[in-house]
Order: sequence, then structure tokens, then C-alpha cells
Amino acid sequence: MAYSALVRERALSLYLMGENPERIAEVLSPEHPNLSANTIRRWASDEDDRGQTWDQLRKMVDEKAVQRAATHVMDTRSRIMMQMKATVDLAHENLLKSLRKTEVKTPEQMMFALASYYKVMMQLDDEERARWTPAQAVHMLFDAMSRIPDIKNAVDANWHLLREEVAQIVDTTTRTVTVEAQAE
Repeated sequence: MAYSALVRERALSLYLMGENPERIAEVLSPEHPNLSANTIRRWASDEDDRGQTWDQLRKMVDEKAVQRAATHVMDTRSRIMMQMKATVDLAHENLLKSLRKTEVKTPEQMMFALASYYKVMMQLDDEERARWTPAQAVHMLFDAMSRIPDIKNAVDANWHLLREEVAQIVDTTTRTVTVEAQAE
């Protein structure tokens, strides 16, 4: 049976959102009861006028989603780092003020206090540089999962569920960071 371009576009939209052919056929069945998962698989394997299959389009959409998520994570991390830096700068300023007020009997005592403080600061800075960003960790995890066929197939089959869970986590995290920022 021939289906209109609109039906194919709706199926493609669902496919790009992570739905599998069986689920797409189920969603479209009230209007198109004869539409089968095999028909959708055939559509997915056909190349469009740009020479791309649905899987290639889905991969592009997913890569853009990962890029957006990575950007969001980096933006959030940058805001947190700026807040941390402001806090550390304030602590540094307060420490220097208290050192100026402290009666230091010898220059060696002052140097020891400053050296101890800067040693801690340098250690914190080194530890921060040694960590991976969350975006890097997520990217490495998905890369590793995509190299194992059974896991890749399971992820592909359940991508719509995974995307919903990630969206909820990002939404919750964004709300938490926003509320914390507003509270300050």
C-alpha cells in the first residue's frame, strides 16, 4: 500500500526521537492500521534525496543532542567554577587580612603561613585540572557502549526511554542549579 509523504514524515519524526519501527507502527496504527514495522524499516533503509538513511539522520540528530548537552554541562560547570573562584578569592582576601592583623614575631613565621596556604591552593588547582568533565565522561561511555553490538542494539531499541530519562535528569539538575543560584 502506498502511503503519503506526510505519513513517512511522521514516521521519520518518531524515528529521529528514538522510537523503533515497532513502536512507530503502533503509534500510527489508529490512522494507518496496515502500516507495518517492516515497511518502516524499509523506509529507514531507503536513502533520501541527499543520500542519507534514517539511521544516518538519527545519528546526526543524536550527535547534535550530545553537543547541546555537553555545552549545557560546560556552561553549568563554568558557572560553578566562577562561583568557586569568587569564594576562594574572598577566602584568600580574608586570610591575607587576618595575616596582616596577626602579630607575627618573625618574617619566617609569615612566610611559613603564606607558603602553607599557597601549597593548599596549588593542590586544589592541580586536582581540578586532573578531573574529566562530565561531558567527556558521557561521551566516552556512549562511545564504549556503541562498540559492543548487544549493548548498541539495546540502546537503539530503547533510545526513546533513555532520552526521556536523560531529559528528566537534566531538567532536575537545571532546576536545582537555578534554585541554588537564586538563593545566593
